[in-house]
Amino acid sequence: MASAQARRASQIIGANVVNEENRTVGEVHDLMIMPEGGAITAVLSVGGFLGMGERYVAVPLADLQWSAERNRWTLPGATVDTLKARAAFTYPERG
Repeated sequence: MASAQARRASQIIGANVVNEENRTVGEVHDLMIMPEGGAITAVLSVGGFLGMGERYVAVPLADLQWSAERNRWTLPGATVDTLKARAAFTYPERG
């Protein structure tokens, strides 16, 4: 049974991610789940405008924190520049 604090994937994908200064640093584009279980990775879209120039970066879903006060997902310490400096995420080939 899921806890009362559990979130559906549909409530995470598409959500804006803000830092502690309430500045938007990205959007959750997707969630990656390994077939054998384990940690879930959030794929964030950063640096784009109207779908142009965006890039994807991966962060552990556990790094995102739900802020009930702001009703938003936060990534403390993140900025658009620090996220853009991460290695780009590319989706694995379908095989």
